[in-house]
Amino acid sequence: MPTTPTLLRRLTSATLLAALAAEPASARASQQPEGLETPAAASMPEASADAAQQPEGPEAPAAAPMPGASADAALKQWTQQRRKLRIQLGVSAGFTAAFLLSGTLALAIPVSCPDDPLIDCEPYGRWIAAAVMFPAALVAAIPTAVYGVRLRRHNVRRPVARMQLAPGGLAIRF
Repeated sequence: MPTTPTLLRRLTSATLLAALAAEPASARASQQPEGLETPAAASMPEASADAAQQPEGPEAPAAAPMPGASADAALKQWTQQRRKLRIQLGVSAGFTAAFLLSGTLALAIPVSCPDDPLIDCEPYGRWIAAAVMFPAALVAAIPTAVYGVRLRRHNVRRPVARMQLAPGGLAIRF
């Protein structure tokens, strides 16, 4: 089985070959001197020859990952998830508040009954509306609590920069 530096060299050369193959022909033609036109396949072995000249063993430099790109991606993903949780919490809290308010208004608004004996002013409709709205508010409060807890946990797990000792000095890690 090849060692890690050998795998890194192969991966690097494969990446260079893929980049050369994906490069437009017009860009390659502008980089070459006039009168010389080589096909894309001819330039690919040069990249692998450069990769083969790298030293083997533990002294071979290892390709360091770009920490900024992964940190930005993690922060972007965290922000998107936070936005989603805030919207879900707001919608469910809005339904809970609407059900509570409508049930309270059904009971609190005074009834004005005209003196007409043909109009029945019994409060049964108000009681039925309140009896429907308050349990609906209780049911709507369940996802409100769930999304509130999820948002709080998500905010606790936010990516935070920390200074740590690393080989060669200090490193900021997220």
